[in-house]
Amino acid sequence: MRVVVFYCELCHLRKPAEAIVAAVREEVGAVAETRTAVWGTFRIEANGVVVYDRWTHSGWLGRIGFGRLPTVDEAVELVRAQLAVS
Repeated sequence: MRVVVFYCELCHLRKPAEAIVAAVREEVGAVAETRTAVWGTFRIEANGVVVYDRWTHSGWLGRIGFGRLPTVDEAVELVRAQLAVS
């Protein structure tokens, strides 16, 4: 399984993205990496399938770059759920 966390550098989302990647590597054993993206982006993809997207999961706030991010535990569970489906 390959996990990619896309994040907005300008929004200071690097640290949460790196924490999620570290947890996915440790707890799931998946290949995981971070990549920078456009303003307000915070998206987690597992094997090319979007399991979390701040723009859609946070409603209008997410579309303008606001709204909460998943916790590390929530993100790991989203990845695990996708792994079970794949």
